[in-house]
Amino acid sequence: MHGPLTPDMQHYTRRVTQAWTLFFTATAVVSVALFAIAPMPAWSTFANLGTPALVA
Repeated sequence: MHGPLTPDMQHYTRRVTQAWTLFFTATAVVSVALFAIAPMPAWSTFANLGTPALVA
């Protein structure tokens, strides 16, 4: 949209994308694990309170 990215911006963009991908993958793994092995209130607390707090 604004032309090609500089090499610094490409590096920054790649690293931020990797960080968010890792974060959401880890969040999904924890959520699935809690759902599978923990009591439902533990999973619900993580899903409804923990995840939004972590994103913020």
